[in-house]
Amino acid sequence: MTDVFNYTPEELASMGPEAIPRDSWPEPTPLHQKPAVPTFPIDSLPPVIADYVTTLAEATQTPIDMPASVALGSLAACVAGRATVQPSTGWTEPLCLYVVTAMEPGNRKSAVFSAITSPIREVEKELIETARPMIAEAEALKEIKEGNLGRFKKAAIGKPSAENEAEYLQAARELAEFSVPVLPRILADDATPEAIGSIAASQGGRLAIAAAEGGIFDIFAGRYSSGISNLEVLLRGHAGDSFTVDRKGRESEHIDSLTLTFVLTVQPSVLRQIGQTSVEKSRGELERFLYAVPDSLVGYRTIDPVPVPGDVAGRYQDRMRTLARTFAPDDHTTFLRFDQDARVRFAEVQAKNERRLRQDGALGSLRIKGWGSKLSGAVARIAGILHLADGREGTDVAVDLVDAADRIGDYFAIHALAAFDLMDAKGENAKAEELLTTIRRYGLHEFSERDLFTKSSRSRFPKMADMAEPMDTLLDHGWLVPRDQEAPHGPGRRRSPRFVTHPRAFEVSARHSSSSSAGSADSAATSAHRNYTQGLDDERKAS
Repeated sequence: MTDVFNYTPEELASMGPEAIPRDSWPEPTPLHQKPAVPTFPIDSLPPVIADYVTTLAEATQTPIDMPASVALGSLAACVAGRATVQPSTGWTEPLCLYVVTAMEPGNRKSAVFSAITSPIREVEKELIETARPMIAEAEALKEIKEGNLGRFKKAAIGKPSAENEAEYLQAARELAEFSVPVLPRILADDATPEAIGSIAASQGGRLAIAAAEGGIFDIFAGRYSSGISNLEVLLRGHAGDSFTVDRKGRESEHIDSLTLTFVLTVQPSVLRQIGQTSVEKSRGELERFLYAVPDSLVGYRTIDPVPVPGDVAGRYQDRMRTLARTFAPDDHTTFLRFDQDARVRFAEVQAKNERRLRQDGALGSLRIKGWGSKLSGAVARIAGILHLADGREGTDVAVDLVDAADRIGDYFAIHALAAFDLMDAKGENAKAEELLTTIRRYGLHEFSERDLFTKSSRSRFPKMADMAEPMDTLLDHGWLVPRDQEAPHGPGRRRSPRFVTHPRAFEVSARHSSSSSAGSADSAATSAHRNYTQGLDDERKAS
């Protein structure tokens, strides 16, 4: 491997892996074996949405899972807080979803988000422009009322009388009862849990957080409030429960039904960091998300892809704008019910998912059981969203939409196994993966151990000595080599002043990082995925 060290760190950083002679640096051994995951069942979406998602994936050269998941979450953002679904007697679900897609940098997340959410933002802008004159008028009226209150107060103090006191008290009541409307919001970018609650309160309890870089997950990872976050708003917002917003120096505000939607993309490394949070800090917020962890296309993309056809984009935008406008008014409510056939089919879906929660089932492990217990509810919500998104008449949800929602639910179930596998902080080589992620993030093509230590998490690596074992793992797997080729491996390797990172570490494509090596053991998620899909096959054969 001596040829590699003829290059300077700058040259290593600028050149692609293909420029380095193959015989000068062998392929590294993967640290983590990502389980195989299915592609989003695009035919489960309404045709107008499916056509746009398919062509957008082609135009942006992204895995179809990302625009499909973002589109599903955006549909929920349009209708959540204004519509509910009743899959069976006594059971209702709000039509909000928490959706997150994990993709490495460079996968054009912002482009996908912009294209998918632009019709909703257009409607939001229209609503704001319509509301501005009314808000200005209300602000002017408030100033008048405040002026009247001041005059009546002065009169009541200067010339005390029953009449003056009555006028002052009446003016105080009128001012207290008067409120100035706020600018309407449908979507918000990243915010802290406190800010989310405050904004939602101003919007009657309804809000969607849509962000291409889901910083809210940094909060889950313990980067906020010294690792302890007030995530009650996320728990209540998923269920549509009541919530009280406590504000410093201001009166608390009560929300009868808080309905939040999350449409996020994050880096897989953030999921790994979440796994480092102790169990006692988690209250089930992670189990409320629908996860997509598709393979990246980076390195295999078409250079000059076909753009989205104008008519396909037009139909999609019209549909999304119609949904957003229809469900924007505060007084709009829609109550959906499963029809009889849909109820029978949904009972079968519930039974299937319940079996998977058994100890030996695909969703029976302690790590994933909390997520699996919410799967049937998610299927019911998705079926209701598909009914509205497809423009179906009436309020009865048909059986074909339950089937479509069930296919989407199965997709998210397998991807959840992969996502929770990433969040397994105790998994084999987890700390080595974390160091490699830090190396990628900071572009450490050549570095000293102290360089890496200064950029690594102190909660995971309090002392430099804590890096010894994971550094050995990176060396043994070929992701690092000592700059001094005479330096021995093991504890003595730290006599080498610097290390060089394998160029493959800086390739974004998950096709390389997820490739398996001969004799490597299956991960827990791979095994669970096999059991899950085998169960699906067995059920289909039986039916």
